[in-house]
Amino acid sequence: MPRPKIIPKLDPAKLHFPSDAITFGQMRRFDANLFTREGVNDDGPASSDVFAIYGIELKLAEKAFAAALGRADPHPDQDDHREVLVEDLKEAYSEYGLSPGAKASQELIQRFEAEARAQAEQFRGMPR
Repeated sequence: MPRPKIIPKLDPAKLHFPSDAITFGQMRRFDANLFTREGVNDDGPASSDVFAIYGIELKLAEKAFAAALGRADPHPDQDDHREVLVEDLKEAYSEYGLSPGAKASQELIQRFEAEARAQAEQFRGMPR
């Protein structure tokens, strides 16, 4: 019986994103209105920038994973160029107190990109 075809796929649950460290306290200090009675009734914390930050981190991880496998960029739009996304994260990490500056932010980004590339390594030699 033939073995089932394994399709290489990034597992975000195994990555350590800087946004994992964002607390409700940080979110509340950054945008207190999200945590008022009115804010909670209108999506509240779910509408915070934190989900956008995670989305950017995930795009960068997916780009790194794809590149390690020799695949095309899964997010080729101009607004999704790595440099644009990195600049967005540097600003966000600073705003939420995750990083003291641009260099430290760059290192945080490189860390989860390396984790994504490492995940891709387990699929080397498999069909892409």
